[in-house]
Amino acid sequence: MTTVQALLRYLREDLLFQQTGPGRYTFHDLIRAYATSRAHDEDRPPERRTALTRLFDYYVAATATAVNNLHPAEARWRPAVPASVTPSRP
Repeated sequence: MTTVQALLRYLREDLLFQQTGPGRYTFHDLIRAYATSRAHDEDRPPERRTALTRLFDYYVAATATAVNNLHPAEARWRPAVPASVTPSRP
């Protein structure tokens, strides 16, 4: 068992994470609600908006890459999306 697997198991046993499938995890609902509450208390709306914009830009770029890899012949018909969009911390 790797260190990462051991840590995930520990978090799962303490009910902080839930395994949703092989190699897939999500936060427990109460942890997610607490984190959301803290974010609203600590982050100003412009900071939250900037963070969400970065997240959505990443989702668009990742989706475009996946679709272009699955269906390369149709790539020319889709709008170009910057491939270099990656999540970053301010």
